[in-house]
Amino acid sequence: MTDTAAAPVDLEAMTKDELLAYAGDHGVSPANAGMTKAQLIEGITASQQEVGVMPMTTTTKTKDFLARLLTNPTPGTSNATDFLGRAVAAGDKDFLGRGLV
Repeated sequence: MTDTAAAPVDLEAMTKDELLAYAGDHGVSPANAGMTKAQLIEGITASQQEVGVMPMTTTTKTKDFLARLLTNPTPGTSNATDFLGRAVAAGDKDFLGRGLV
């Protein structure tokens, strides 16, 4: 059996530009050049606390990009997740940025 877990990332060793790129790649929001390195590290660390769960993500959409139903009890007011339980990332995008329908 092989270990598929990613090696820990040393955020402190990264430059500010590397942190911004890492934040962008991992969907950390907000993350911008106006933030300090410490603020970026704090935001990235906070976003990694609950992988795949964003409890306040809502959408009026009802299906994922393949037209599979979202779990969305009250569209527009409740947390929406895909068929694997991953939260949508924005009102009209899934966790990978693909459009919802």
